[in-house]
Amino acid sequence: PQVLLTVFIPILVFVSAWTVHGHLLWRQIWQVLWLAFPAVIISAGLTAAFVKYALPYRWSWLLCLLLGSILSLTDPVATVALLKELGVSESLSTLVEAVSLFNDGSAFVLFLMFLGAVEGDELTAGDVPVMFIRASLGGPAIGFVLGLAAAQALRLIVNDALAEITLTLVMCYSTWLVAENTPIHVSGVLAVVVMGLTLSRHGRPFVSPSVQGFMDDFWNLLEFCTNTVIFFVAGIIIV
Repeated sequence: PQVLLTVFIPILVFVSAWTVHGHLLWRQIWQVLWLAFPAVIISAGLTAAFVKYALPYRWSWLLCLLLGSILSLTDPVATVALLKELGVSESLSTLVEAVSLFNDGSAFVLFLMFLGAVEGDELTAGDVPVMFIRASLGGPAIGFVLGLAAAQALRLIVNDALAEITLTLVMCYSTWLVAENTPIHVSGVLAVVVMGLTLSRHGRPFVSPSVQGFMDDFWNLLEFCTNTVIFFVAGIIIV
């Protein structure tokens, strides 16, 4: 599972961050942050309480919270497609996509914390907010720094499709690996999210015009292949 996470998750997260409408995102950043962090915690807690008291499973609170963190994840693909089909505003579609992007990171942090506790790690009530804040702030900090560095590197490359595309791919995985292997255990997902957003905002203008189309096609193809492999592997596991 760790290999699958390391190979596939950075690609999917980076593509979403790279293609989101940056100017609309920053105009709605406070709504995005509220829905992606406090709202996720509330959702996970309410789901855990429902499972604990309304369902006849007699699970411990840790198991209920673990399930709550899983169910608090959102998948915007069908929703965004429907919104576009109905002709709603671009800002609403961007809000849904951006919330899902950050939601993936925040819910993943909660999931890892509760999974560790279920597997025997010491976890007190006071540890949860501390670990969540540390993982949620440390990852974006790493992503922001590496995103700026990648943007500056793009300035030095002119009309070299191979070098420019390779740079984005290397930064995608490098950000994930750096964040996941820090001693303070920050979120690799959030690091890649912020790196992608930062690189899109500050680095996309430096992508050579002749390369822009190739780069978008490359990442779209990589996203398609990744999703295909994930569903194929999931189908094999289920069957």
